[in-house]
Amino acid sequence: LLLSGRRDRAGLWLFRIEQFRGRLVLVTVLLVGLGFAAIRWGLPALTGAMALLVPPQVEASIGKETLRTLDGGLLKKSELGPGRKHEIEAMFEKLVAAANRGGGWSGGYKLAFRKGGILGANAFALPGGLIVVTDELVALAPNDDAIAGVLAHEIGHVTGRHAMKRISYVMSLSTLGLLVGGGQQDRNLAVAISLALLDSAYSRNAERDADARAEEILSHSGYDPEALADMLLALSKECGDKCDAFPWLSSHPSIAERVRKIRQMNGEHGDPAGGREPARRPAE
Repeated sequence: LLLSGRRDRAGLWLFRIEQFRGRLVLVTVLLVGLGFAAIRWGLPALTGAMALLVPPQVEASIGKETLRTLDGGLLKKSELGPGRKHEIEAMFEKLVAAANRGGGWSGGYKLAFRKGGILGANAFALPGGLIVVTDELVALAPNDDAIAGVLAHEIGHVTGRHAMKRISYVMSLSTLGLLVGGGQQDRNLAVAISLALLDSAYSRNAERDADARAEEILSHSGYDPEALADMLLALSKECGDKCDAFPWLSSHPSIAERVRKIRQMNGEHGDPAGGREPARRPAE
C-alpha cells in the first residue's frame, strides 16, 4: 500500500506538470535566454581574458604564419618606392612611441607593405603587433595624416589585443557549433550563421575601441585626430554603396557612424559626409 501510495503521488505530480505547460515554456525561454547571454556576453569576456594570457612570442608566431599564408594567395609584393616606405615607417615609429606611453602591449610592432590585389585599399593588424598596409590605401589617402589615422587605428587593435581575442572567440564559437550541431549538416549551417551574427557584433565593438584608441595616439603624436575620419570618407567614396549595404552583418560599424563619433570626440558636429579644412601636418 505504501508503494502504491508513492506511485499515486508521483503520478499526480506528473499530471500536474503536464497540465501546466506554461511553466515548461517559461523554463525553456529562460534557458534559451541564459544560453544567449552566455554566448553574447559571457564568452567574449572569458575568451578575452584567456587571450591576455597568451605570451607575446606565441602571438607573434601566429601573426607571422598568418602573413605567410596571405602572401601565398591574396597579397603581392609592394611596389612602393624606398623613399615613400621610409616616410611611412618614420610616421609609424612616431605613432608607436605615442602608443607605448599608455602601456598595455609588451610585444613589438612591425609594419609590412604589400600590394592588396583583390583586397584593394586596406590595412589590418595581425597577432603579435604585425600591421599590414597596402599600396592601394597609400595611394587613396588624401594626405599623410590620413595614413597616420589608419596606422593609429591598427595600432589600437594591437594595444587592445583584438586579433588574439577574436581568434580565441571564433575558435570557441566553432567548437560550440560542433557540439550543438552534431553531425547534421543543415543544422550545423544554421548554427554557424547564428554564431557568425554574434561574432560580427563582437567585432564591431573592437572597431569602435580601436577608433577611440587611435584618437588618443594621434593626439599624442602630433597628427590630426580627425584625419581618420578623412580616410574613412575617402574609402567610402571608393567602395560606394557596398560599404554599408548590410550594416548589421558587417564586422565594422557603418562609416557614417564612425565618422560622426570621431568628430564628436574632437568637438566637431554636423554632417558626417561634410567637408572640412585639410588635415594639419604633424608637429616636428
